[in-house]
Amino acid sequence: MHPQHSLDPKATSIAASIYSDKFTEETFHVEVESTNLHQLVERYGPFEIVKVDIEGAEMLLVDDIISNHKDIGKLLMETHERFMENTSESSKYRSKLQDLNNFIRTKKLEVCWLTDWI
Repeated sequence: MHPQHSLDPKATSIAASIYSDKFTEETFHVEVESTNLHQLVERYGPFEIVKVDIEGAEMLLVDDIISNHKDIGKLLMETHERFMENTSESSKYRSKLQDLNNFIRTKKLEVCWLTDWI
């Protein structure tokens, strides 16, 4: 959870992350059930639009996005490089996002697949 969560749970809920080192202060956490993109595509796809804003965990979704690309019409991904720069995962994060950007260029998806779109 965001370090200021207890002061304003609603406003800080938008900044939660699965990466605790995204924040410089000690925070608490909540366990939640999750699924992967492949399972969502199998159950509900194909999708006209996939919006990804998962506060620093985008790199965990890159391989699933690439392997399910035929079932994604438009991709809007908010990347969080600026928040991940000083974390233990920063080099892995940059590498995975580079893999995705290379895939987008190779497949000529620049018009409909946007990263860091905000």
